[in-house]
Amino acid sequence: MPCLPKVCGYKTTQIGSFYEANEYTEKYYVFFSIEPKQNSREVYKLPALIERREDFLYTISSDYNDRDVYEYNYHISKLYLSDNSTLQFDCDDKYSILSPNKEMKVYSDGLYYYITLTEERAD
Repeated sequence: MPCLPKVCGYKTTQIGSFYEANEYTEKYYVFFSIEPKQNSREVYKLPALIERREDFLYTISSDYNDRDVYEYNYHISKLYLSDNSTLQFDCDDKYSILSPNKEMKVYSDGLYYYITLTEERAD
């Protein structure tokens, strides 16, 4: 009998996959801009280091015990710019969270950037 991915515990780092691992670090392409959506802005497709991890949301309290609630998010850790420099992001900050195929406002070093996470891996 062949080994089915779910049965054998196979996990992938492909965004959106049914077998996507809960936590990992992988390079993906993003669309990067220093301006919000508008017709005349410049947008660049650049590689970025993305961390998928579990983030704390809140605690549910009951008479018998407390239970913490978490969710999995994609955080941008590092953006690789075309001049071989990098832009670092604080993955513990709520302003580093990205959503696949949705433009998000992120923060680094006192500036906001507009980044869309793609599902395309970068080498």
